[in-house]
Amino acid sequence: MQPDIPPPQPIEPTSNGLVAKKRIYKRWWFWLGLALAALVLAIGSIAAWYSWALQPVSQDSDESIRVQIESGSTPDAIADRLRSEELIRSKQAFLVEVRLQGVRGQLKAGTYRLSPSESTREIIDHLVAGQVNEYTVEFFPGSAISADPNPNDQTKTHREILLDLGFSETEVEAGLAADYSDHPLLADKPKSATLEGYIYGVRFQVAEGASVEDVIRRSFDEFYSDITERQLLPKLRAKGWNLHEAVTLASIIQREVASPEDQRQVAQVFYRRLSIDMPLGADATFVYAAARDGAQPRVDYDSPYNTRINTGLPPGPIASPNISALEAVANPANGDYLYFVSGDDGKNYFSRTLEEHESKTRQHCRVNCSLF
Repeated sequence: MQPDIPPPQPIEPTSNGLVAKKRIYKRWWFWLGLALAALVLAIGSIAAWYSWALQPVSQDSDESIRVQIESGSTPDAIADRLRSEELIRSKQAFLVEVRLQGVRGQLKAGTYRLSPSESTREIIDHLVAGQVNEYTVEFFPGSAISADPNPNDQTKTHREILLDLGFSETEVEAGLAADYSDHPLLADKPKSATLEGYIYGVRFQVAEGASVEDVIRRSFDEFYSDITERQLLPKLRAKGWNLHEAVTLASIIQREVASPEDQRQVAQVFYRRLSIDMPLGADATFVYAAARDGAQPRVDYDSPYNTRINTGLPPGPIASPNISALEAVANPANGDYLYFVSGDDGKNYFSRTLEEHESKTRQHCRVNCSLF
């Protein structure tokens, strides 16, 4: 008879085994928690960067940048162009955003005017819509095409304005040299004369994608429209002026005085001087002549534009006149003044005799008149 064999008893885990398992579990949860925290931190960092990368490059910028997107440009090439113009903060964010929006194949070619104050999403909306904006062009009365008679003045030349609009030097040169002889504004302009005086000093809108020629023609349109609306052509012809001569005289008046009322009185002075074959004596003309030649201005500067030493009108305008200056030529003030001087106080003083003029000059023009 075999002895009774007790059934096997379960082995109770030792306290050391339980401790080991608990340590393993704790380590696993620790590392899992650490990994999750790192993941959350990484996702948060990426999200924060992405949000930052889509923001405008410069929230307060009022700059407008002309960007040409060529036909067939890839999103990658477009992003490179936008980044090079500092219109977006990140090429990668741009590419991710167009993919998330599902518009990679919808970015349209064209000429756009974009601003660093626009967000990446707003810029993408422009490109998807093919949204061609109008933008503002402003030339200034009294400014010239290239010559800068007053380098301390903040007013820019017409050439500088065109370059600021995003046109290249080559485009600007070609636009200024183009043939506009079919425009009625230039009907009386000699072929040898430049466009000086005809680029109108006003603000107007042009469509995005406009060329330099388009911008210049639009300025001609604005100028001619103001001339015809005020019926200045018949008035000028009644006084014996063609339009080129009138614009030339108006440009001198514009450079001499800005007040419409004083412009009419200065026109009266110039009319009287012309009638007695006396030089106009406008300082603005020799200053322009010297600036045009890149020389220092002198009262006796040798140039056909210098009305201090030459009688009659110069060969052409010296600046872009405002419409008020042209109206002054068409309708000068009454009077028999022969002299005027612009005082240091900004006022203009008119005289009938040389003695009276010299007295007013000594009294009112100590600083301005010392320049020459």
